[in-house]
Amino acid sequence: MKRMPVSKLILIFIISLLSTTALAQDITAAFSPSKDSQKLILSEMSSAKKTIEVAAYIFTSAPVSKALLAAHKRGVRVRVVADKKGNNNKLSRSALNALVLGGIEVRLNSAYAIHHDKFMIIDSKTVQTGSLNYTSSAMSRNSENVLVIRNQPKLAQQYYQHWLSRFKEAEPYSVNFSQAE
Repeated sequence: MKRMPVSKLILIFIISLLSTTALAQDITAAFSPSKDSQKLILSEMSSAKKTIEVAAYIFTSAPVSKALLAAHKRGVRVRVVADKKGNNNKLSRSALNALVLGGIEVRLNSAYAIHHDKFMIIDSKTVQTGSLNYTSSAMSRNSENVLVIRNQPKLAQQYYQHWLSRFKEAEPYSVNFSQAE
C-alpha cells in the first residue's frame, strides 16, 4: 500500500479547512427578541440584486416593508405571498397597502387552514427562514429564530418551487381605500 506524501495530506487538510470556513460564513443564525434577527433580515434584503420572494404568515413590520420598497426602487423584483386570514387587520392592511402602492405584487393565500410559511428567497441563491414572522412583535418581544443560508441555489430552487405554488394559488391583494389607514 502506497503512502500519501505529506504535502498532499497538508493540501487536503487546508482545502477541507477552507471549505468548512466558507460554509460557516454562508450560514448565519439570529434570535429575537434581540435586534440581531431584524438586522440580519434587513441586511440580506439590502444585498439583493435581482429578486426577493417573500412567504409570510403575518406581515406588519414597517422596517421589512421599507426594505422591500427600497429593494424594489433599486430594480429588484419583489413579490409577496401571505396568509389571507392572518392579515385581516388594520396593521397588516397598512403594511400590505404600502407595498402594493409602492409597486410590489402581493397575493393572499387562503387555500390552507393557515399559510404559515416564513421565508425569503434572495437572488435565487439565498434562503432566509425560521420561526420569525415579519412583525414588530416577533422581532422585539417574542422568542424567535432566523436562519440565512447563502450560496445554495439548489436549496433556493426548492424553496422557490414551494413559494411559486403558494403564490399561484393565492389571490392578488388590492388596496381597499375605504379600509386603508
